[in-house]
Amino acid sequence: MRFTEIILTEAPHLGRSELLKYGINSKRVQEFLDRVKNSKPFKLIAGGEFVVDPKTYNEVKNKIENSVQRESIIVRDEEGNTVNTNNFVKEPAFGGQEKEKYELKPSHIFPDGKFSASKVFDAVINNSVLQKTEYGKIVIDLAKQIQSGKEPVISDAPGEYHKAIRDYAGEYLGVLALLKGIANFPNQDAWFNHLGVSSLDEITLFFPSKQNNPLADSEGFFENKETGNRILVSSKGGEKGAPPSLNNLKIPDNLRTAEYKDVISFIETMQSSNARTQPFRGLNALFEIVPDKIPGYAKKALPFSEATIEKLERLTDQGKKSDLFQLPKVYQKIVNEWVDLPRVKDTAPIGGLVHYAVNNMILDIVNNKKSIPQFDDLAREILQYNFIQIHTFLEADKMTFSVIWPNREMATGNIALYSKASASNPAKGRMSFSVY
Repeated sequence: MRFTEIILTEAPHLGRSELLKYGINSKRVQEFLDRVKNSKPFKLIAGGEFVVDPKTYNEVKNKIENSVQRESIIVRDEEGNTVNTNNFVKEPAFGGQEKEKYELKPSHIFPDGKFSASKVFDAVINNSVLQKTEYGKIVIDLAKQIQSGKEPVISDAPGEYHKAIRDYAGEYLGVLALLKGIANFPNQDAWFNHLGVSSLDEITLFFPSKQNNPLADSEGFFENKETGNRILVSSKGGEKGAPPSLNNLKIPDNLRTAEYKDVISFIETMQSSNARTQPFRGLNALFEIVPDKIPGYAKKALPFSEATIEKLERLTDQGKKSDLFQLPKVYQKIVNEWVDLPRVKDTAPIGGLVHYAVNNMILDIVNNKKSIPQFDDLAREILQYNFIQIHTFLEADKMTFSVIWPNREMATGNIALYSKASASNPAKGRMSFSVY
């Protein structure tokens, strides 16, 4: 018996990296400390609010100022209850968007539980959370339109709701459109064949409240339990969805061929590195694979030794832009060539500048110069086994949906190496595949 499952999940919001994105003296940190000092509440992702005990102000301030990589920031209320700031909503005051205030995310409207494909429409249309708000009722109407086999029209909805409906409700409305067959999915039959099912009637859906797969911000998977074949799904509004991390994509054994030997070596080097060391180890790998594509001045620093990588990793938290002169001239040259220094904050650590410069060099070598010709092909092959993307668009008040299944034979989807790290925040994340 075949069984296929899709799970949609979401990521937390105001963790350590987001709070300290612009440093300990940023407006985000000042707002955070002001709320602690004055007993102002923080919104919880799971619902409700949390007020940090103002008597712990100095303790919280010390935790933030002395926070280290990957260390969670734990706070407590007057009754001694503790919570990780990962559980706080990233409100507009902390860089979140106004759309955050709308209760439209899967975590807002679905309990943990599974739905068969035949019942998932009812789970949306009869949802008590959606029924209690004006914008929720609009989403219900959109679901009813999809259920009737029509591309939903949103013309009657106030413009202030549009982005939130597209980006948040679109996460499950896009899945409904896929289930109903109104999403643009030109190679659906081939995808069914690969997955080993004959139709989407063979699936169930699960909307958990917590993230259990870090591949993307909101995601799921189709799985054929007879074969173990699984394809992850990201459902997002607009042109780009959350990029899938290199680290979470398994390279199937049948792709480990001589043709892909070099690019697999590069990808696995990137997968085995943390966010702070990844560009240095990645450039080492490229130096072995395509040494002629590395700029001559950069070769003088290569390969980075383990001691050098450890030092550069430490420097991603130390110094500031004006200290760049303290680095060896070869590193200064790399930074000056690959970083637009006038646009970088003065507080950017010197190790962050080198990290960002090497990151940019790698992106240029792989994406622009196409120096590893097999990269795009292998990326599509990997994603064929791992990932599809559902996009939700708003076009002239009509909501449309498109499904991209990257596949070399089908030649669908564009692939690029992607990084969201910056000179000021080199540990923001490891490199990803960008699907667009």
